Amino acid sequence: EHEGRELLKECLLTTEKYNGNEHPSSVTHLLNLATSYSRSKNFVEAEHLHREGLRIMETAMGSEDPSITVPMLSLAVTLYHLKQDVEAEQFALEAVRIHERAFGNKSLIYVLLANARKLDCLISIQARIGNDDADALALLKRVLSIQEKELGYKFKRW
Repeated sequence: EHEGRELLKECLLTTEKYNGNEHPSSVTHLLNLATSYSRSKNFVEAEHLHREGLRIMETAMGSEDPSITVPMLSLAVTLYHLKQDVEAEQFALEAVRIHERAFGNKSLIYVLLANARKLDCLISIQARIGNDDADALALLKRVLSIQEKELGYKFKRW
């Protein structure tokens, strides 16, 4: 764990050395490092790295670019683990909104974005906040409907 994290830090430093501290190519390394901290249950450090990655992507790509949804959803998951549910929900919903604006809400790519872990996180956040179960059920039905349309009624999960 420690050795792997050191390698991730070295990759980040090398990327920053050649491309600068604010280059979007460093975001992959920030997210990988944040994931390492999350797996070690160090969610505070993971949150810091996710926020930094999101900030860099928003600066470089703009606040409506679909590529920012990856660090945004990762931050939402980390905030969920820190029990910062209201902010986690805001980031998760914003990521879905940005993605739907770019790709529509009936495309297969929308379903792929709403993969099980992130969708489960959003539903868990909303349940812990006390949101109506009907909202979560509606979202699940929508995703299932898209999957059935794109992949067929008897599709196999990957």
